Amino acid sequence: MRFAFPPYVLGAEVSWPELMRDLQQVQSVQVDLDGQRYQLRTDLVGASHQAFAAAGVRPPSTVIPLGPVA
Repeated sequence: MRFAFPPYVLGAEVSWPELMRDLQQVQSVQVDLDGQRYQLRTDLVGASHQAFAAAGVRPPSTVIPLGPVA
């Protein structure tokens, strides 16, 4: 199975397994630092950034402040 992004987004076809592999590499973790909690995510790899663009959504920020530790 092939997943075709619009040419203006990716410029090439990406196989579904490749796309899923790239998206599965995007991980996140919550970290408590100096009384504040943050959500951190890994860098986007391969076609993962283009997948977000093709879906019309912005990728999550690398660092998201969640507020004070409860």
